[in-house]
Amino acid sequence: MNTNTQNIPGTDEVLLEWTAPTHPIHVRTWRWYAIAGTVIALLLLFSIWTRAWSFTLVIIIFSTVLPLSQRRGPPKQTMRIFEHGFTIGKEFTPWQQCKGFWMLQGPNYIELHIERAQKRDNHVQILTGNVDYRDIFTVLSRFLPLFEDRQQGVLDIIARILKI
Repeated sequence: MNTNTQNIPGTDEVLLEWTAPTHPIHVRTWRWYAIAGTVIALLLLFSIWTRAWSFTLVIIIFSTVLPLSQRRGPPKQTMRIFEHGFTIGKEFTPWQQCKGFWMLQGPNYIELHIERAQKRDNHVQILTGNVDYRDIFTVLSRFLPLFEDRQQGVLDIIARILKI
C-alpha cells in the first residue's frame, strides 16, 4: 500500500476527517474483577494441583500482561476520506480495493467497518468519534455499497462480553 498520499490524485481535498479509538473502551465493574480474580485463582490452584507448571506460567504471564496492556486503552487513529480512497493512520487504500462498509451500533458508540477486497488485513475498524454517523454514511455511500447484513464476528462478540 502506498502511504504517501501527496502523489495520489484526489487526495488533496479531505471530504471527512476524524480521530477516534479503533474499538470501544470497556468499563469493568467490581463484579468483573471479582469473577476474573476467582477464575484466575481457581486455574492457578488447578495447575499447581496437577503440577502443570507450564500452564501455571501461562496463567501468571497472561494475568500480568493483560491488565498492563488494557491500562493504556485502545489506540487512536485518524481517518481521512478522500475522493479516491481513504487513509487510516498513514495507510492509503483506494476505493477499488474495498468491497463495502457497515456500521455497528453499540450501547454508547458507533463503529465503522470497511471491508477490503484483499485477503490480508481485509478489515478496517474505527469508532465514529465526534463525527455524526449520518455524515460518514452520506460520504461513504458515494464510493462504497452499504452491507446491511453484516454482524459482529464471534471472536469480537466474545471479547465484548468478556470486556477484554
